[in-house]
Order: sequence, then structure tokens, then C-alpha cells
Amino acid sequence: MAKQYAGDTVKAGFYWRTAQWQIVTIAEDGETLPGHAGDNYYRVPALLLLGLAPIMGALFVMFLPFIGIAIVLQHALRAAARALRPVPAGLEPLPQERER
Repeated sequence: MAKQYAGDTVKAGFYWRTAQWQIVTIAEDGETLPGHAGDNYYRVPALLLLGLAPIMGALFVMFLPFIGIAIVLQHALRAAARALRPVPAGLEPLPQERER
């Protein structure tokens, strides 16, 4: 796999953008690779991509519940930290009005 860079003119095929873990499809010969200066690309053979697709899908399905649990825990911990944070002296809540 030869290394290519953003802005290079390449042949049609699939290119892996390493910085964002993204597959970029080039439809016609002579197109340029998108991205910013310094973005690296590697040409990926179509057969390898077809073999990796089911594995990547299975990994996504296996880890999706853990991702959901992690997001809920993160939200709960942030809410708890916000609730337990001390109030600065100048920002104390106003006293409630007396009932008449």
C-alpha cells in the first residue's frame, strides 16, 4: 500500500484516510484526494475492504451497548459533580420571600 497525500491525483478506488479512520471513494481516474495538507491516505484493495466490512460491523454491534452505558454514566457523573460543587460566596442563592 503506497502512501498518498491530500491533493494528490490518484486512480479510481478506495483510500483510507488515517487521521479520521475514514474510507474515501474515488470514482474516476485523475481525481484528487480531499482533505487538508498533511492528511495521509493508503489505497485499500476492494477485496480486503469486503473482508473487513463484516468484521467491523460485528465489532460495532458488540460494543454498542458498552458505548451507551458509558454515555449514560458520563451524563450522570457530570450531573452529580454539578450538584455537589460548592457555590461561590458572591453567587449565593437569594433568600425566599416570607409568606404573608
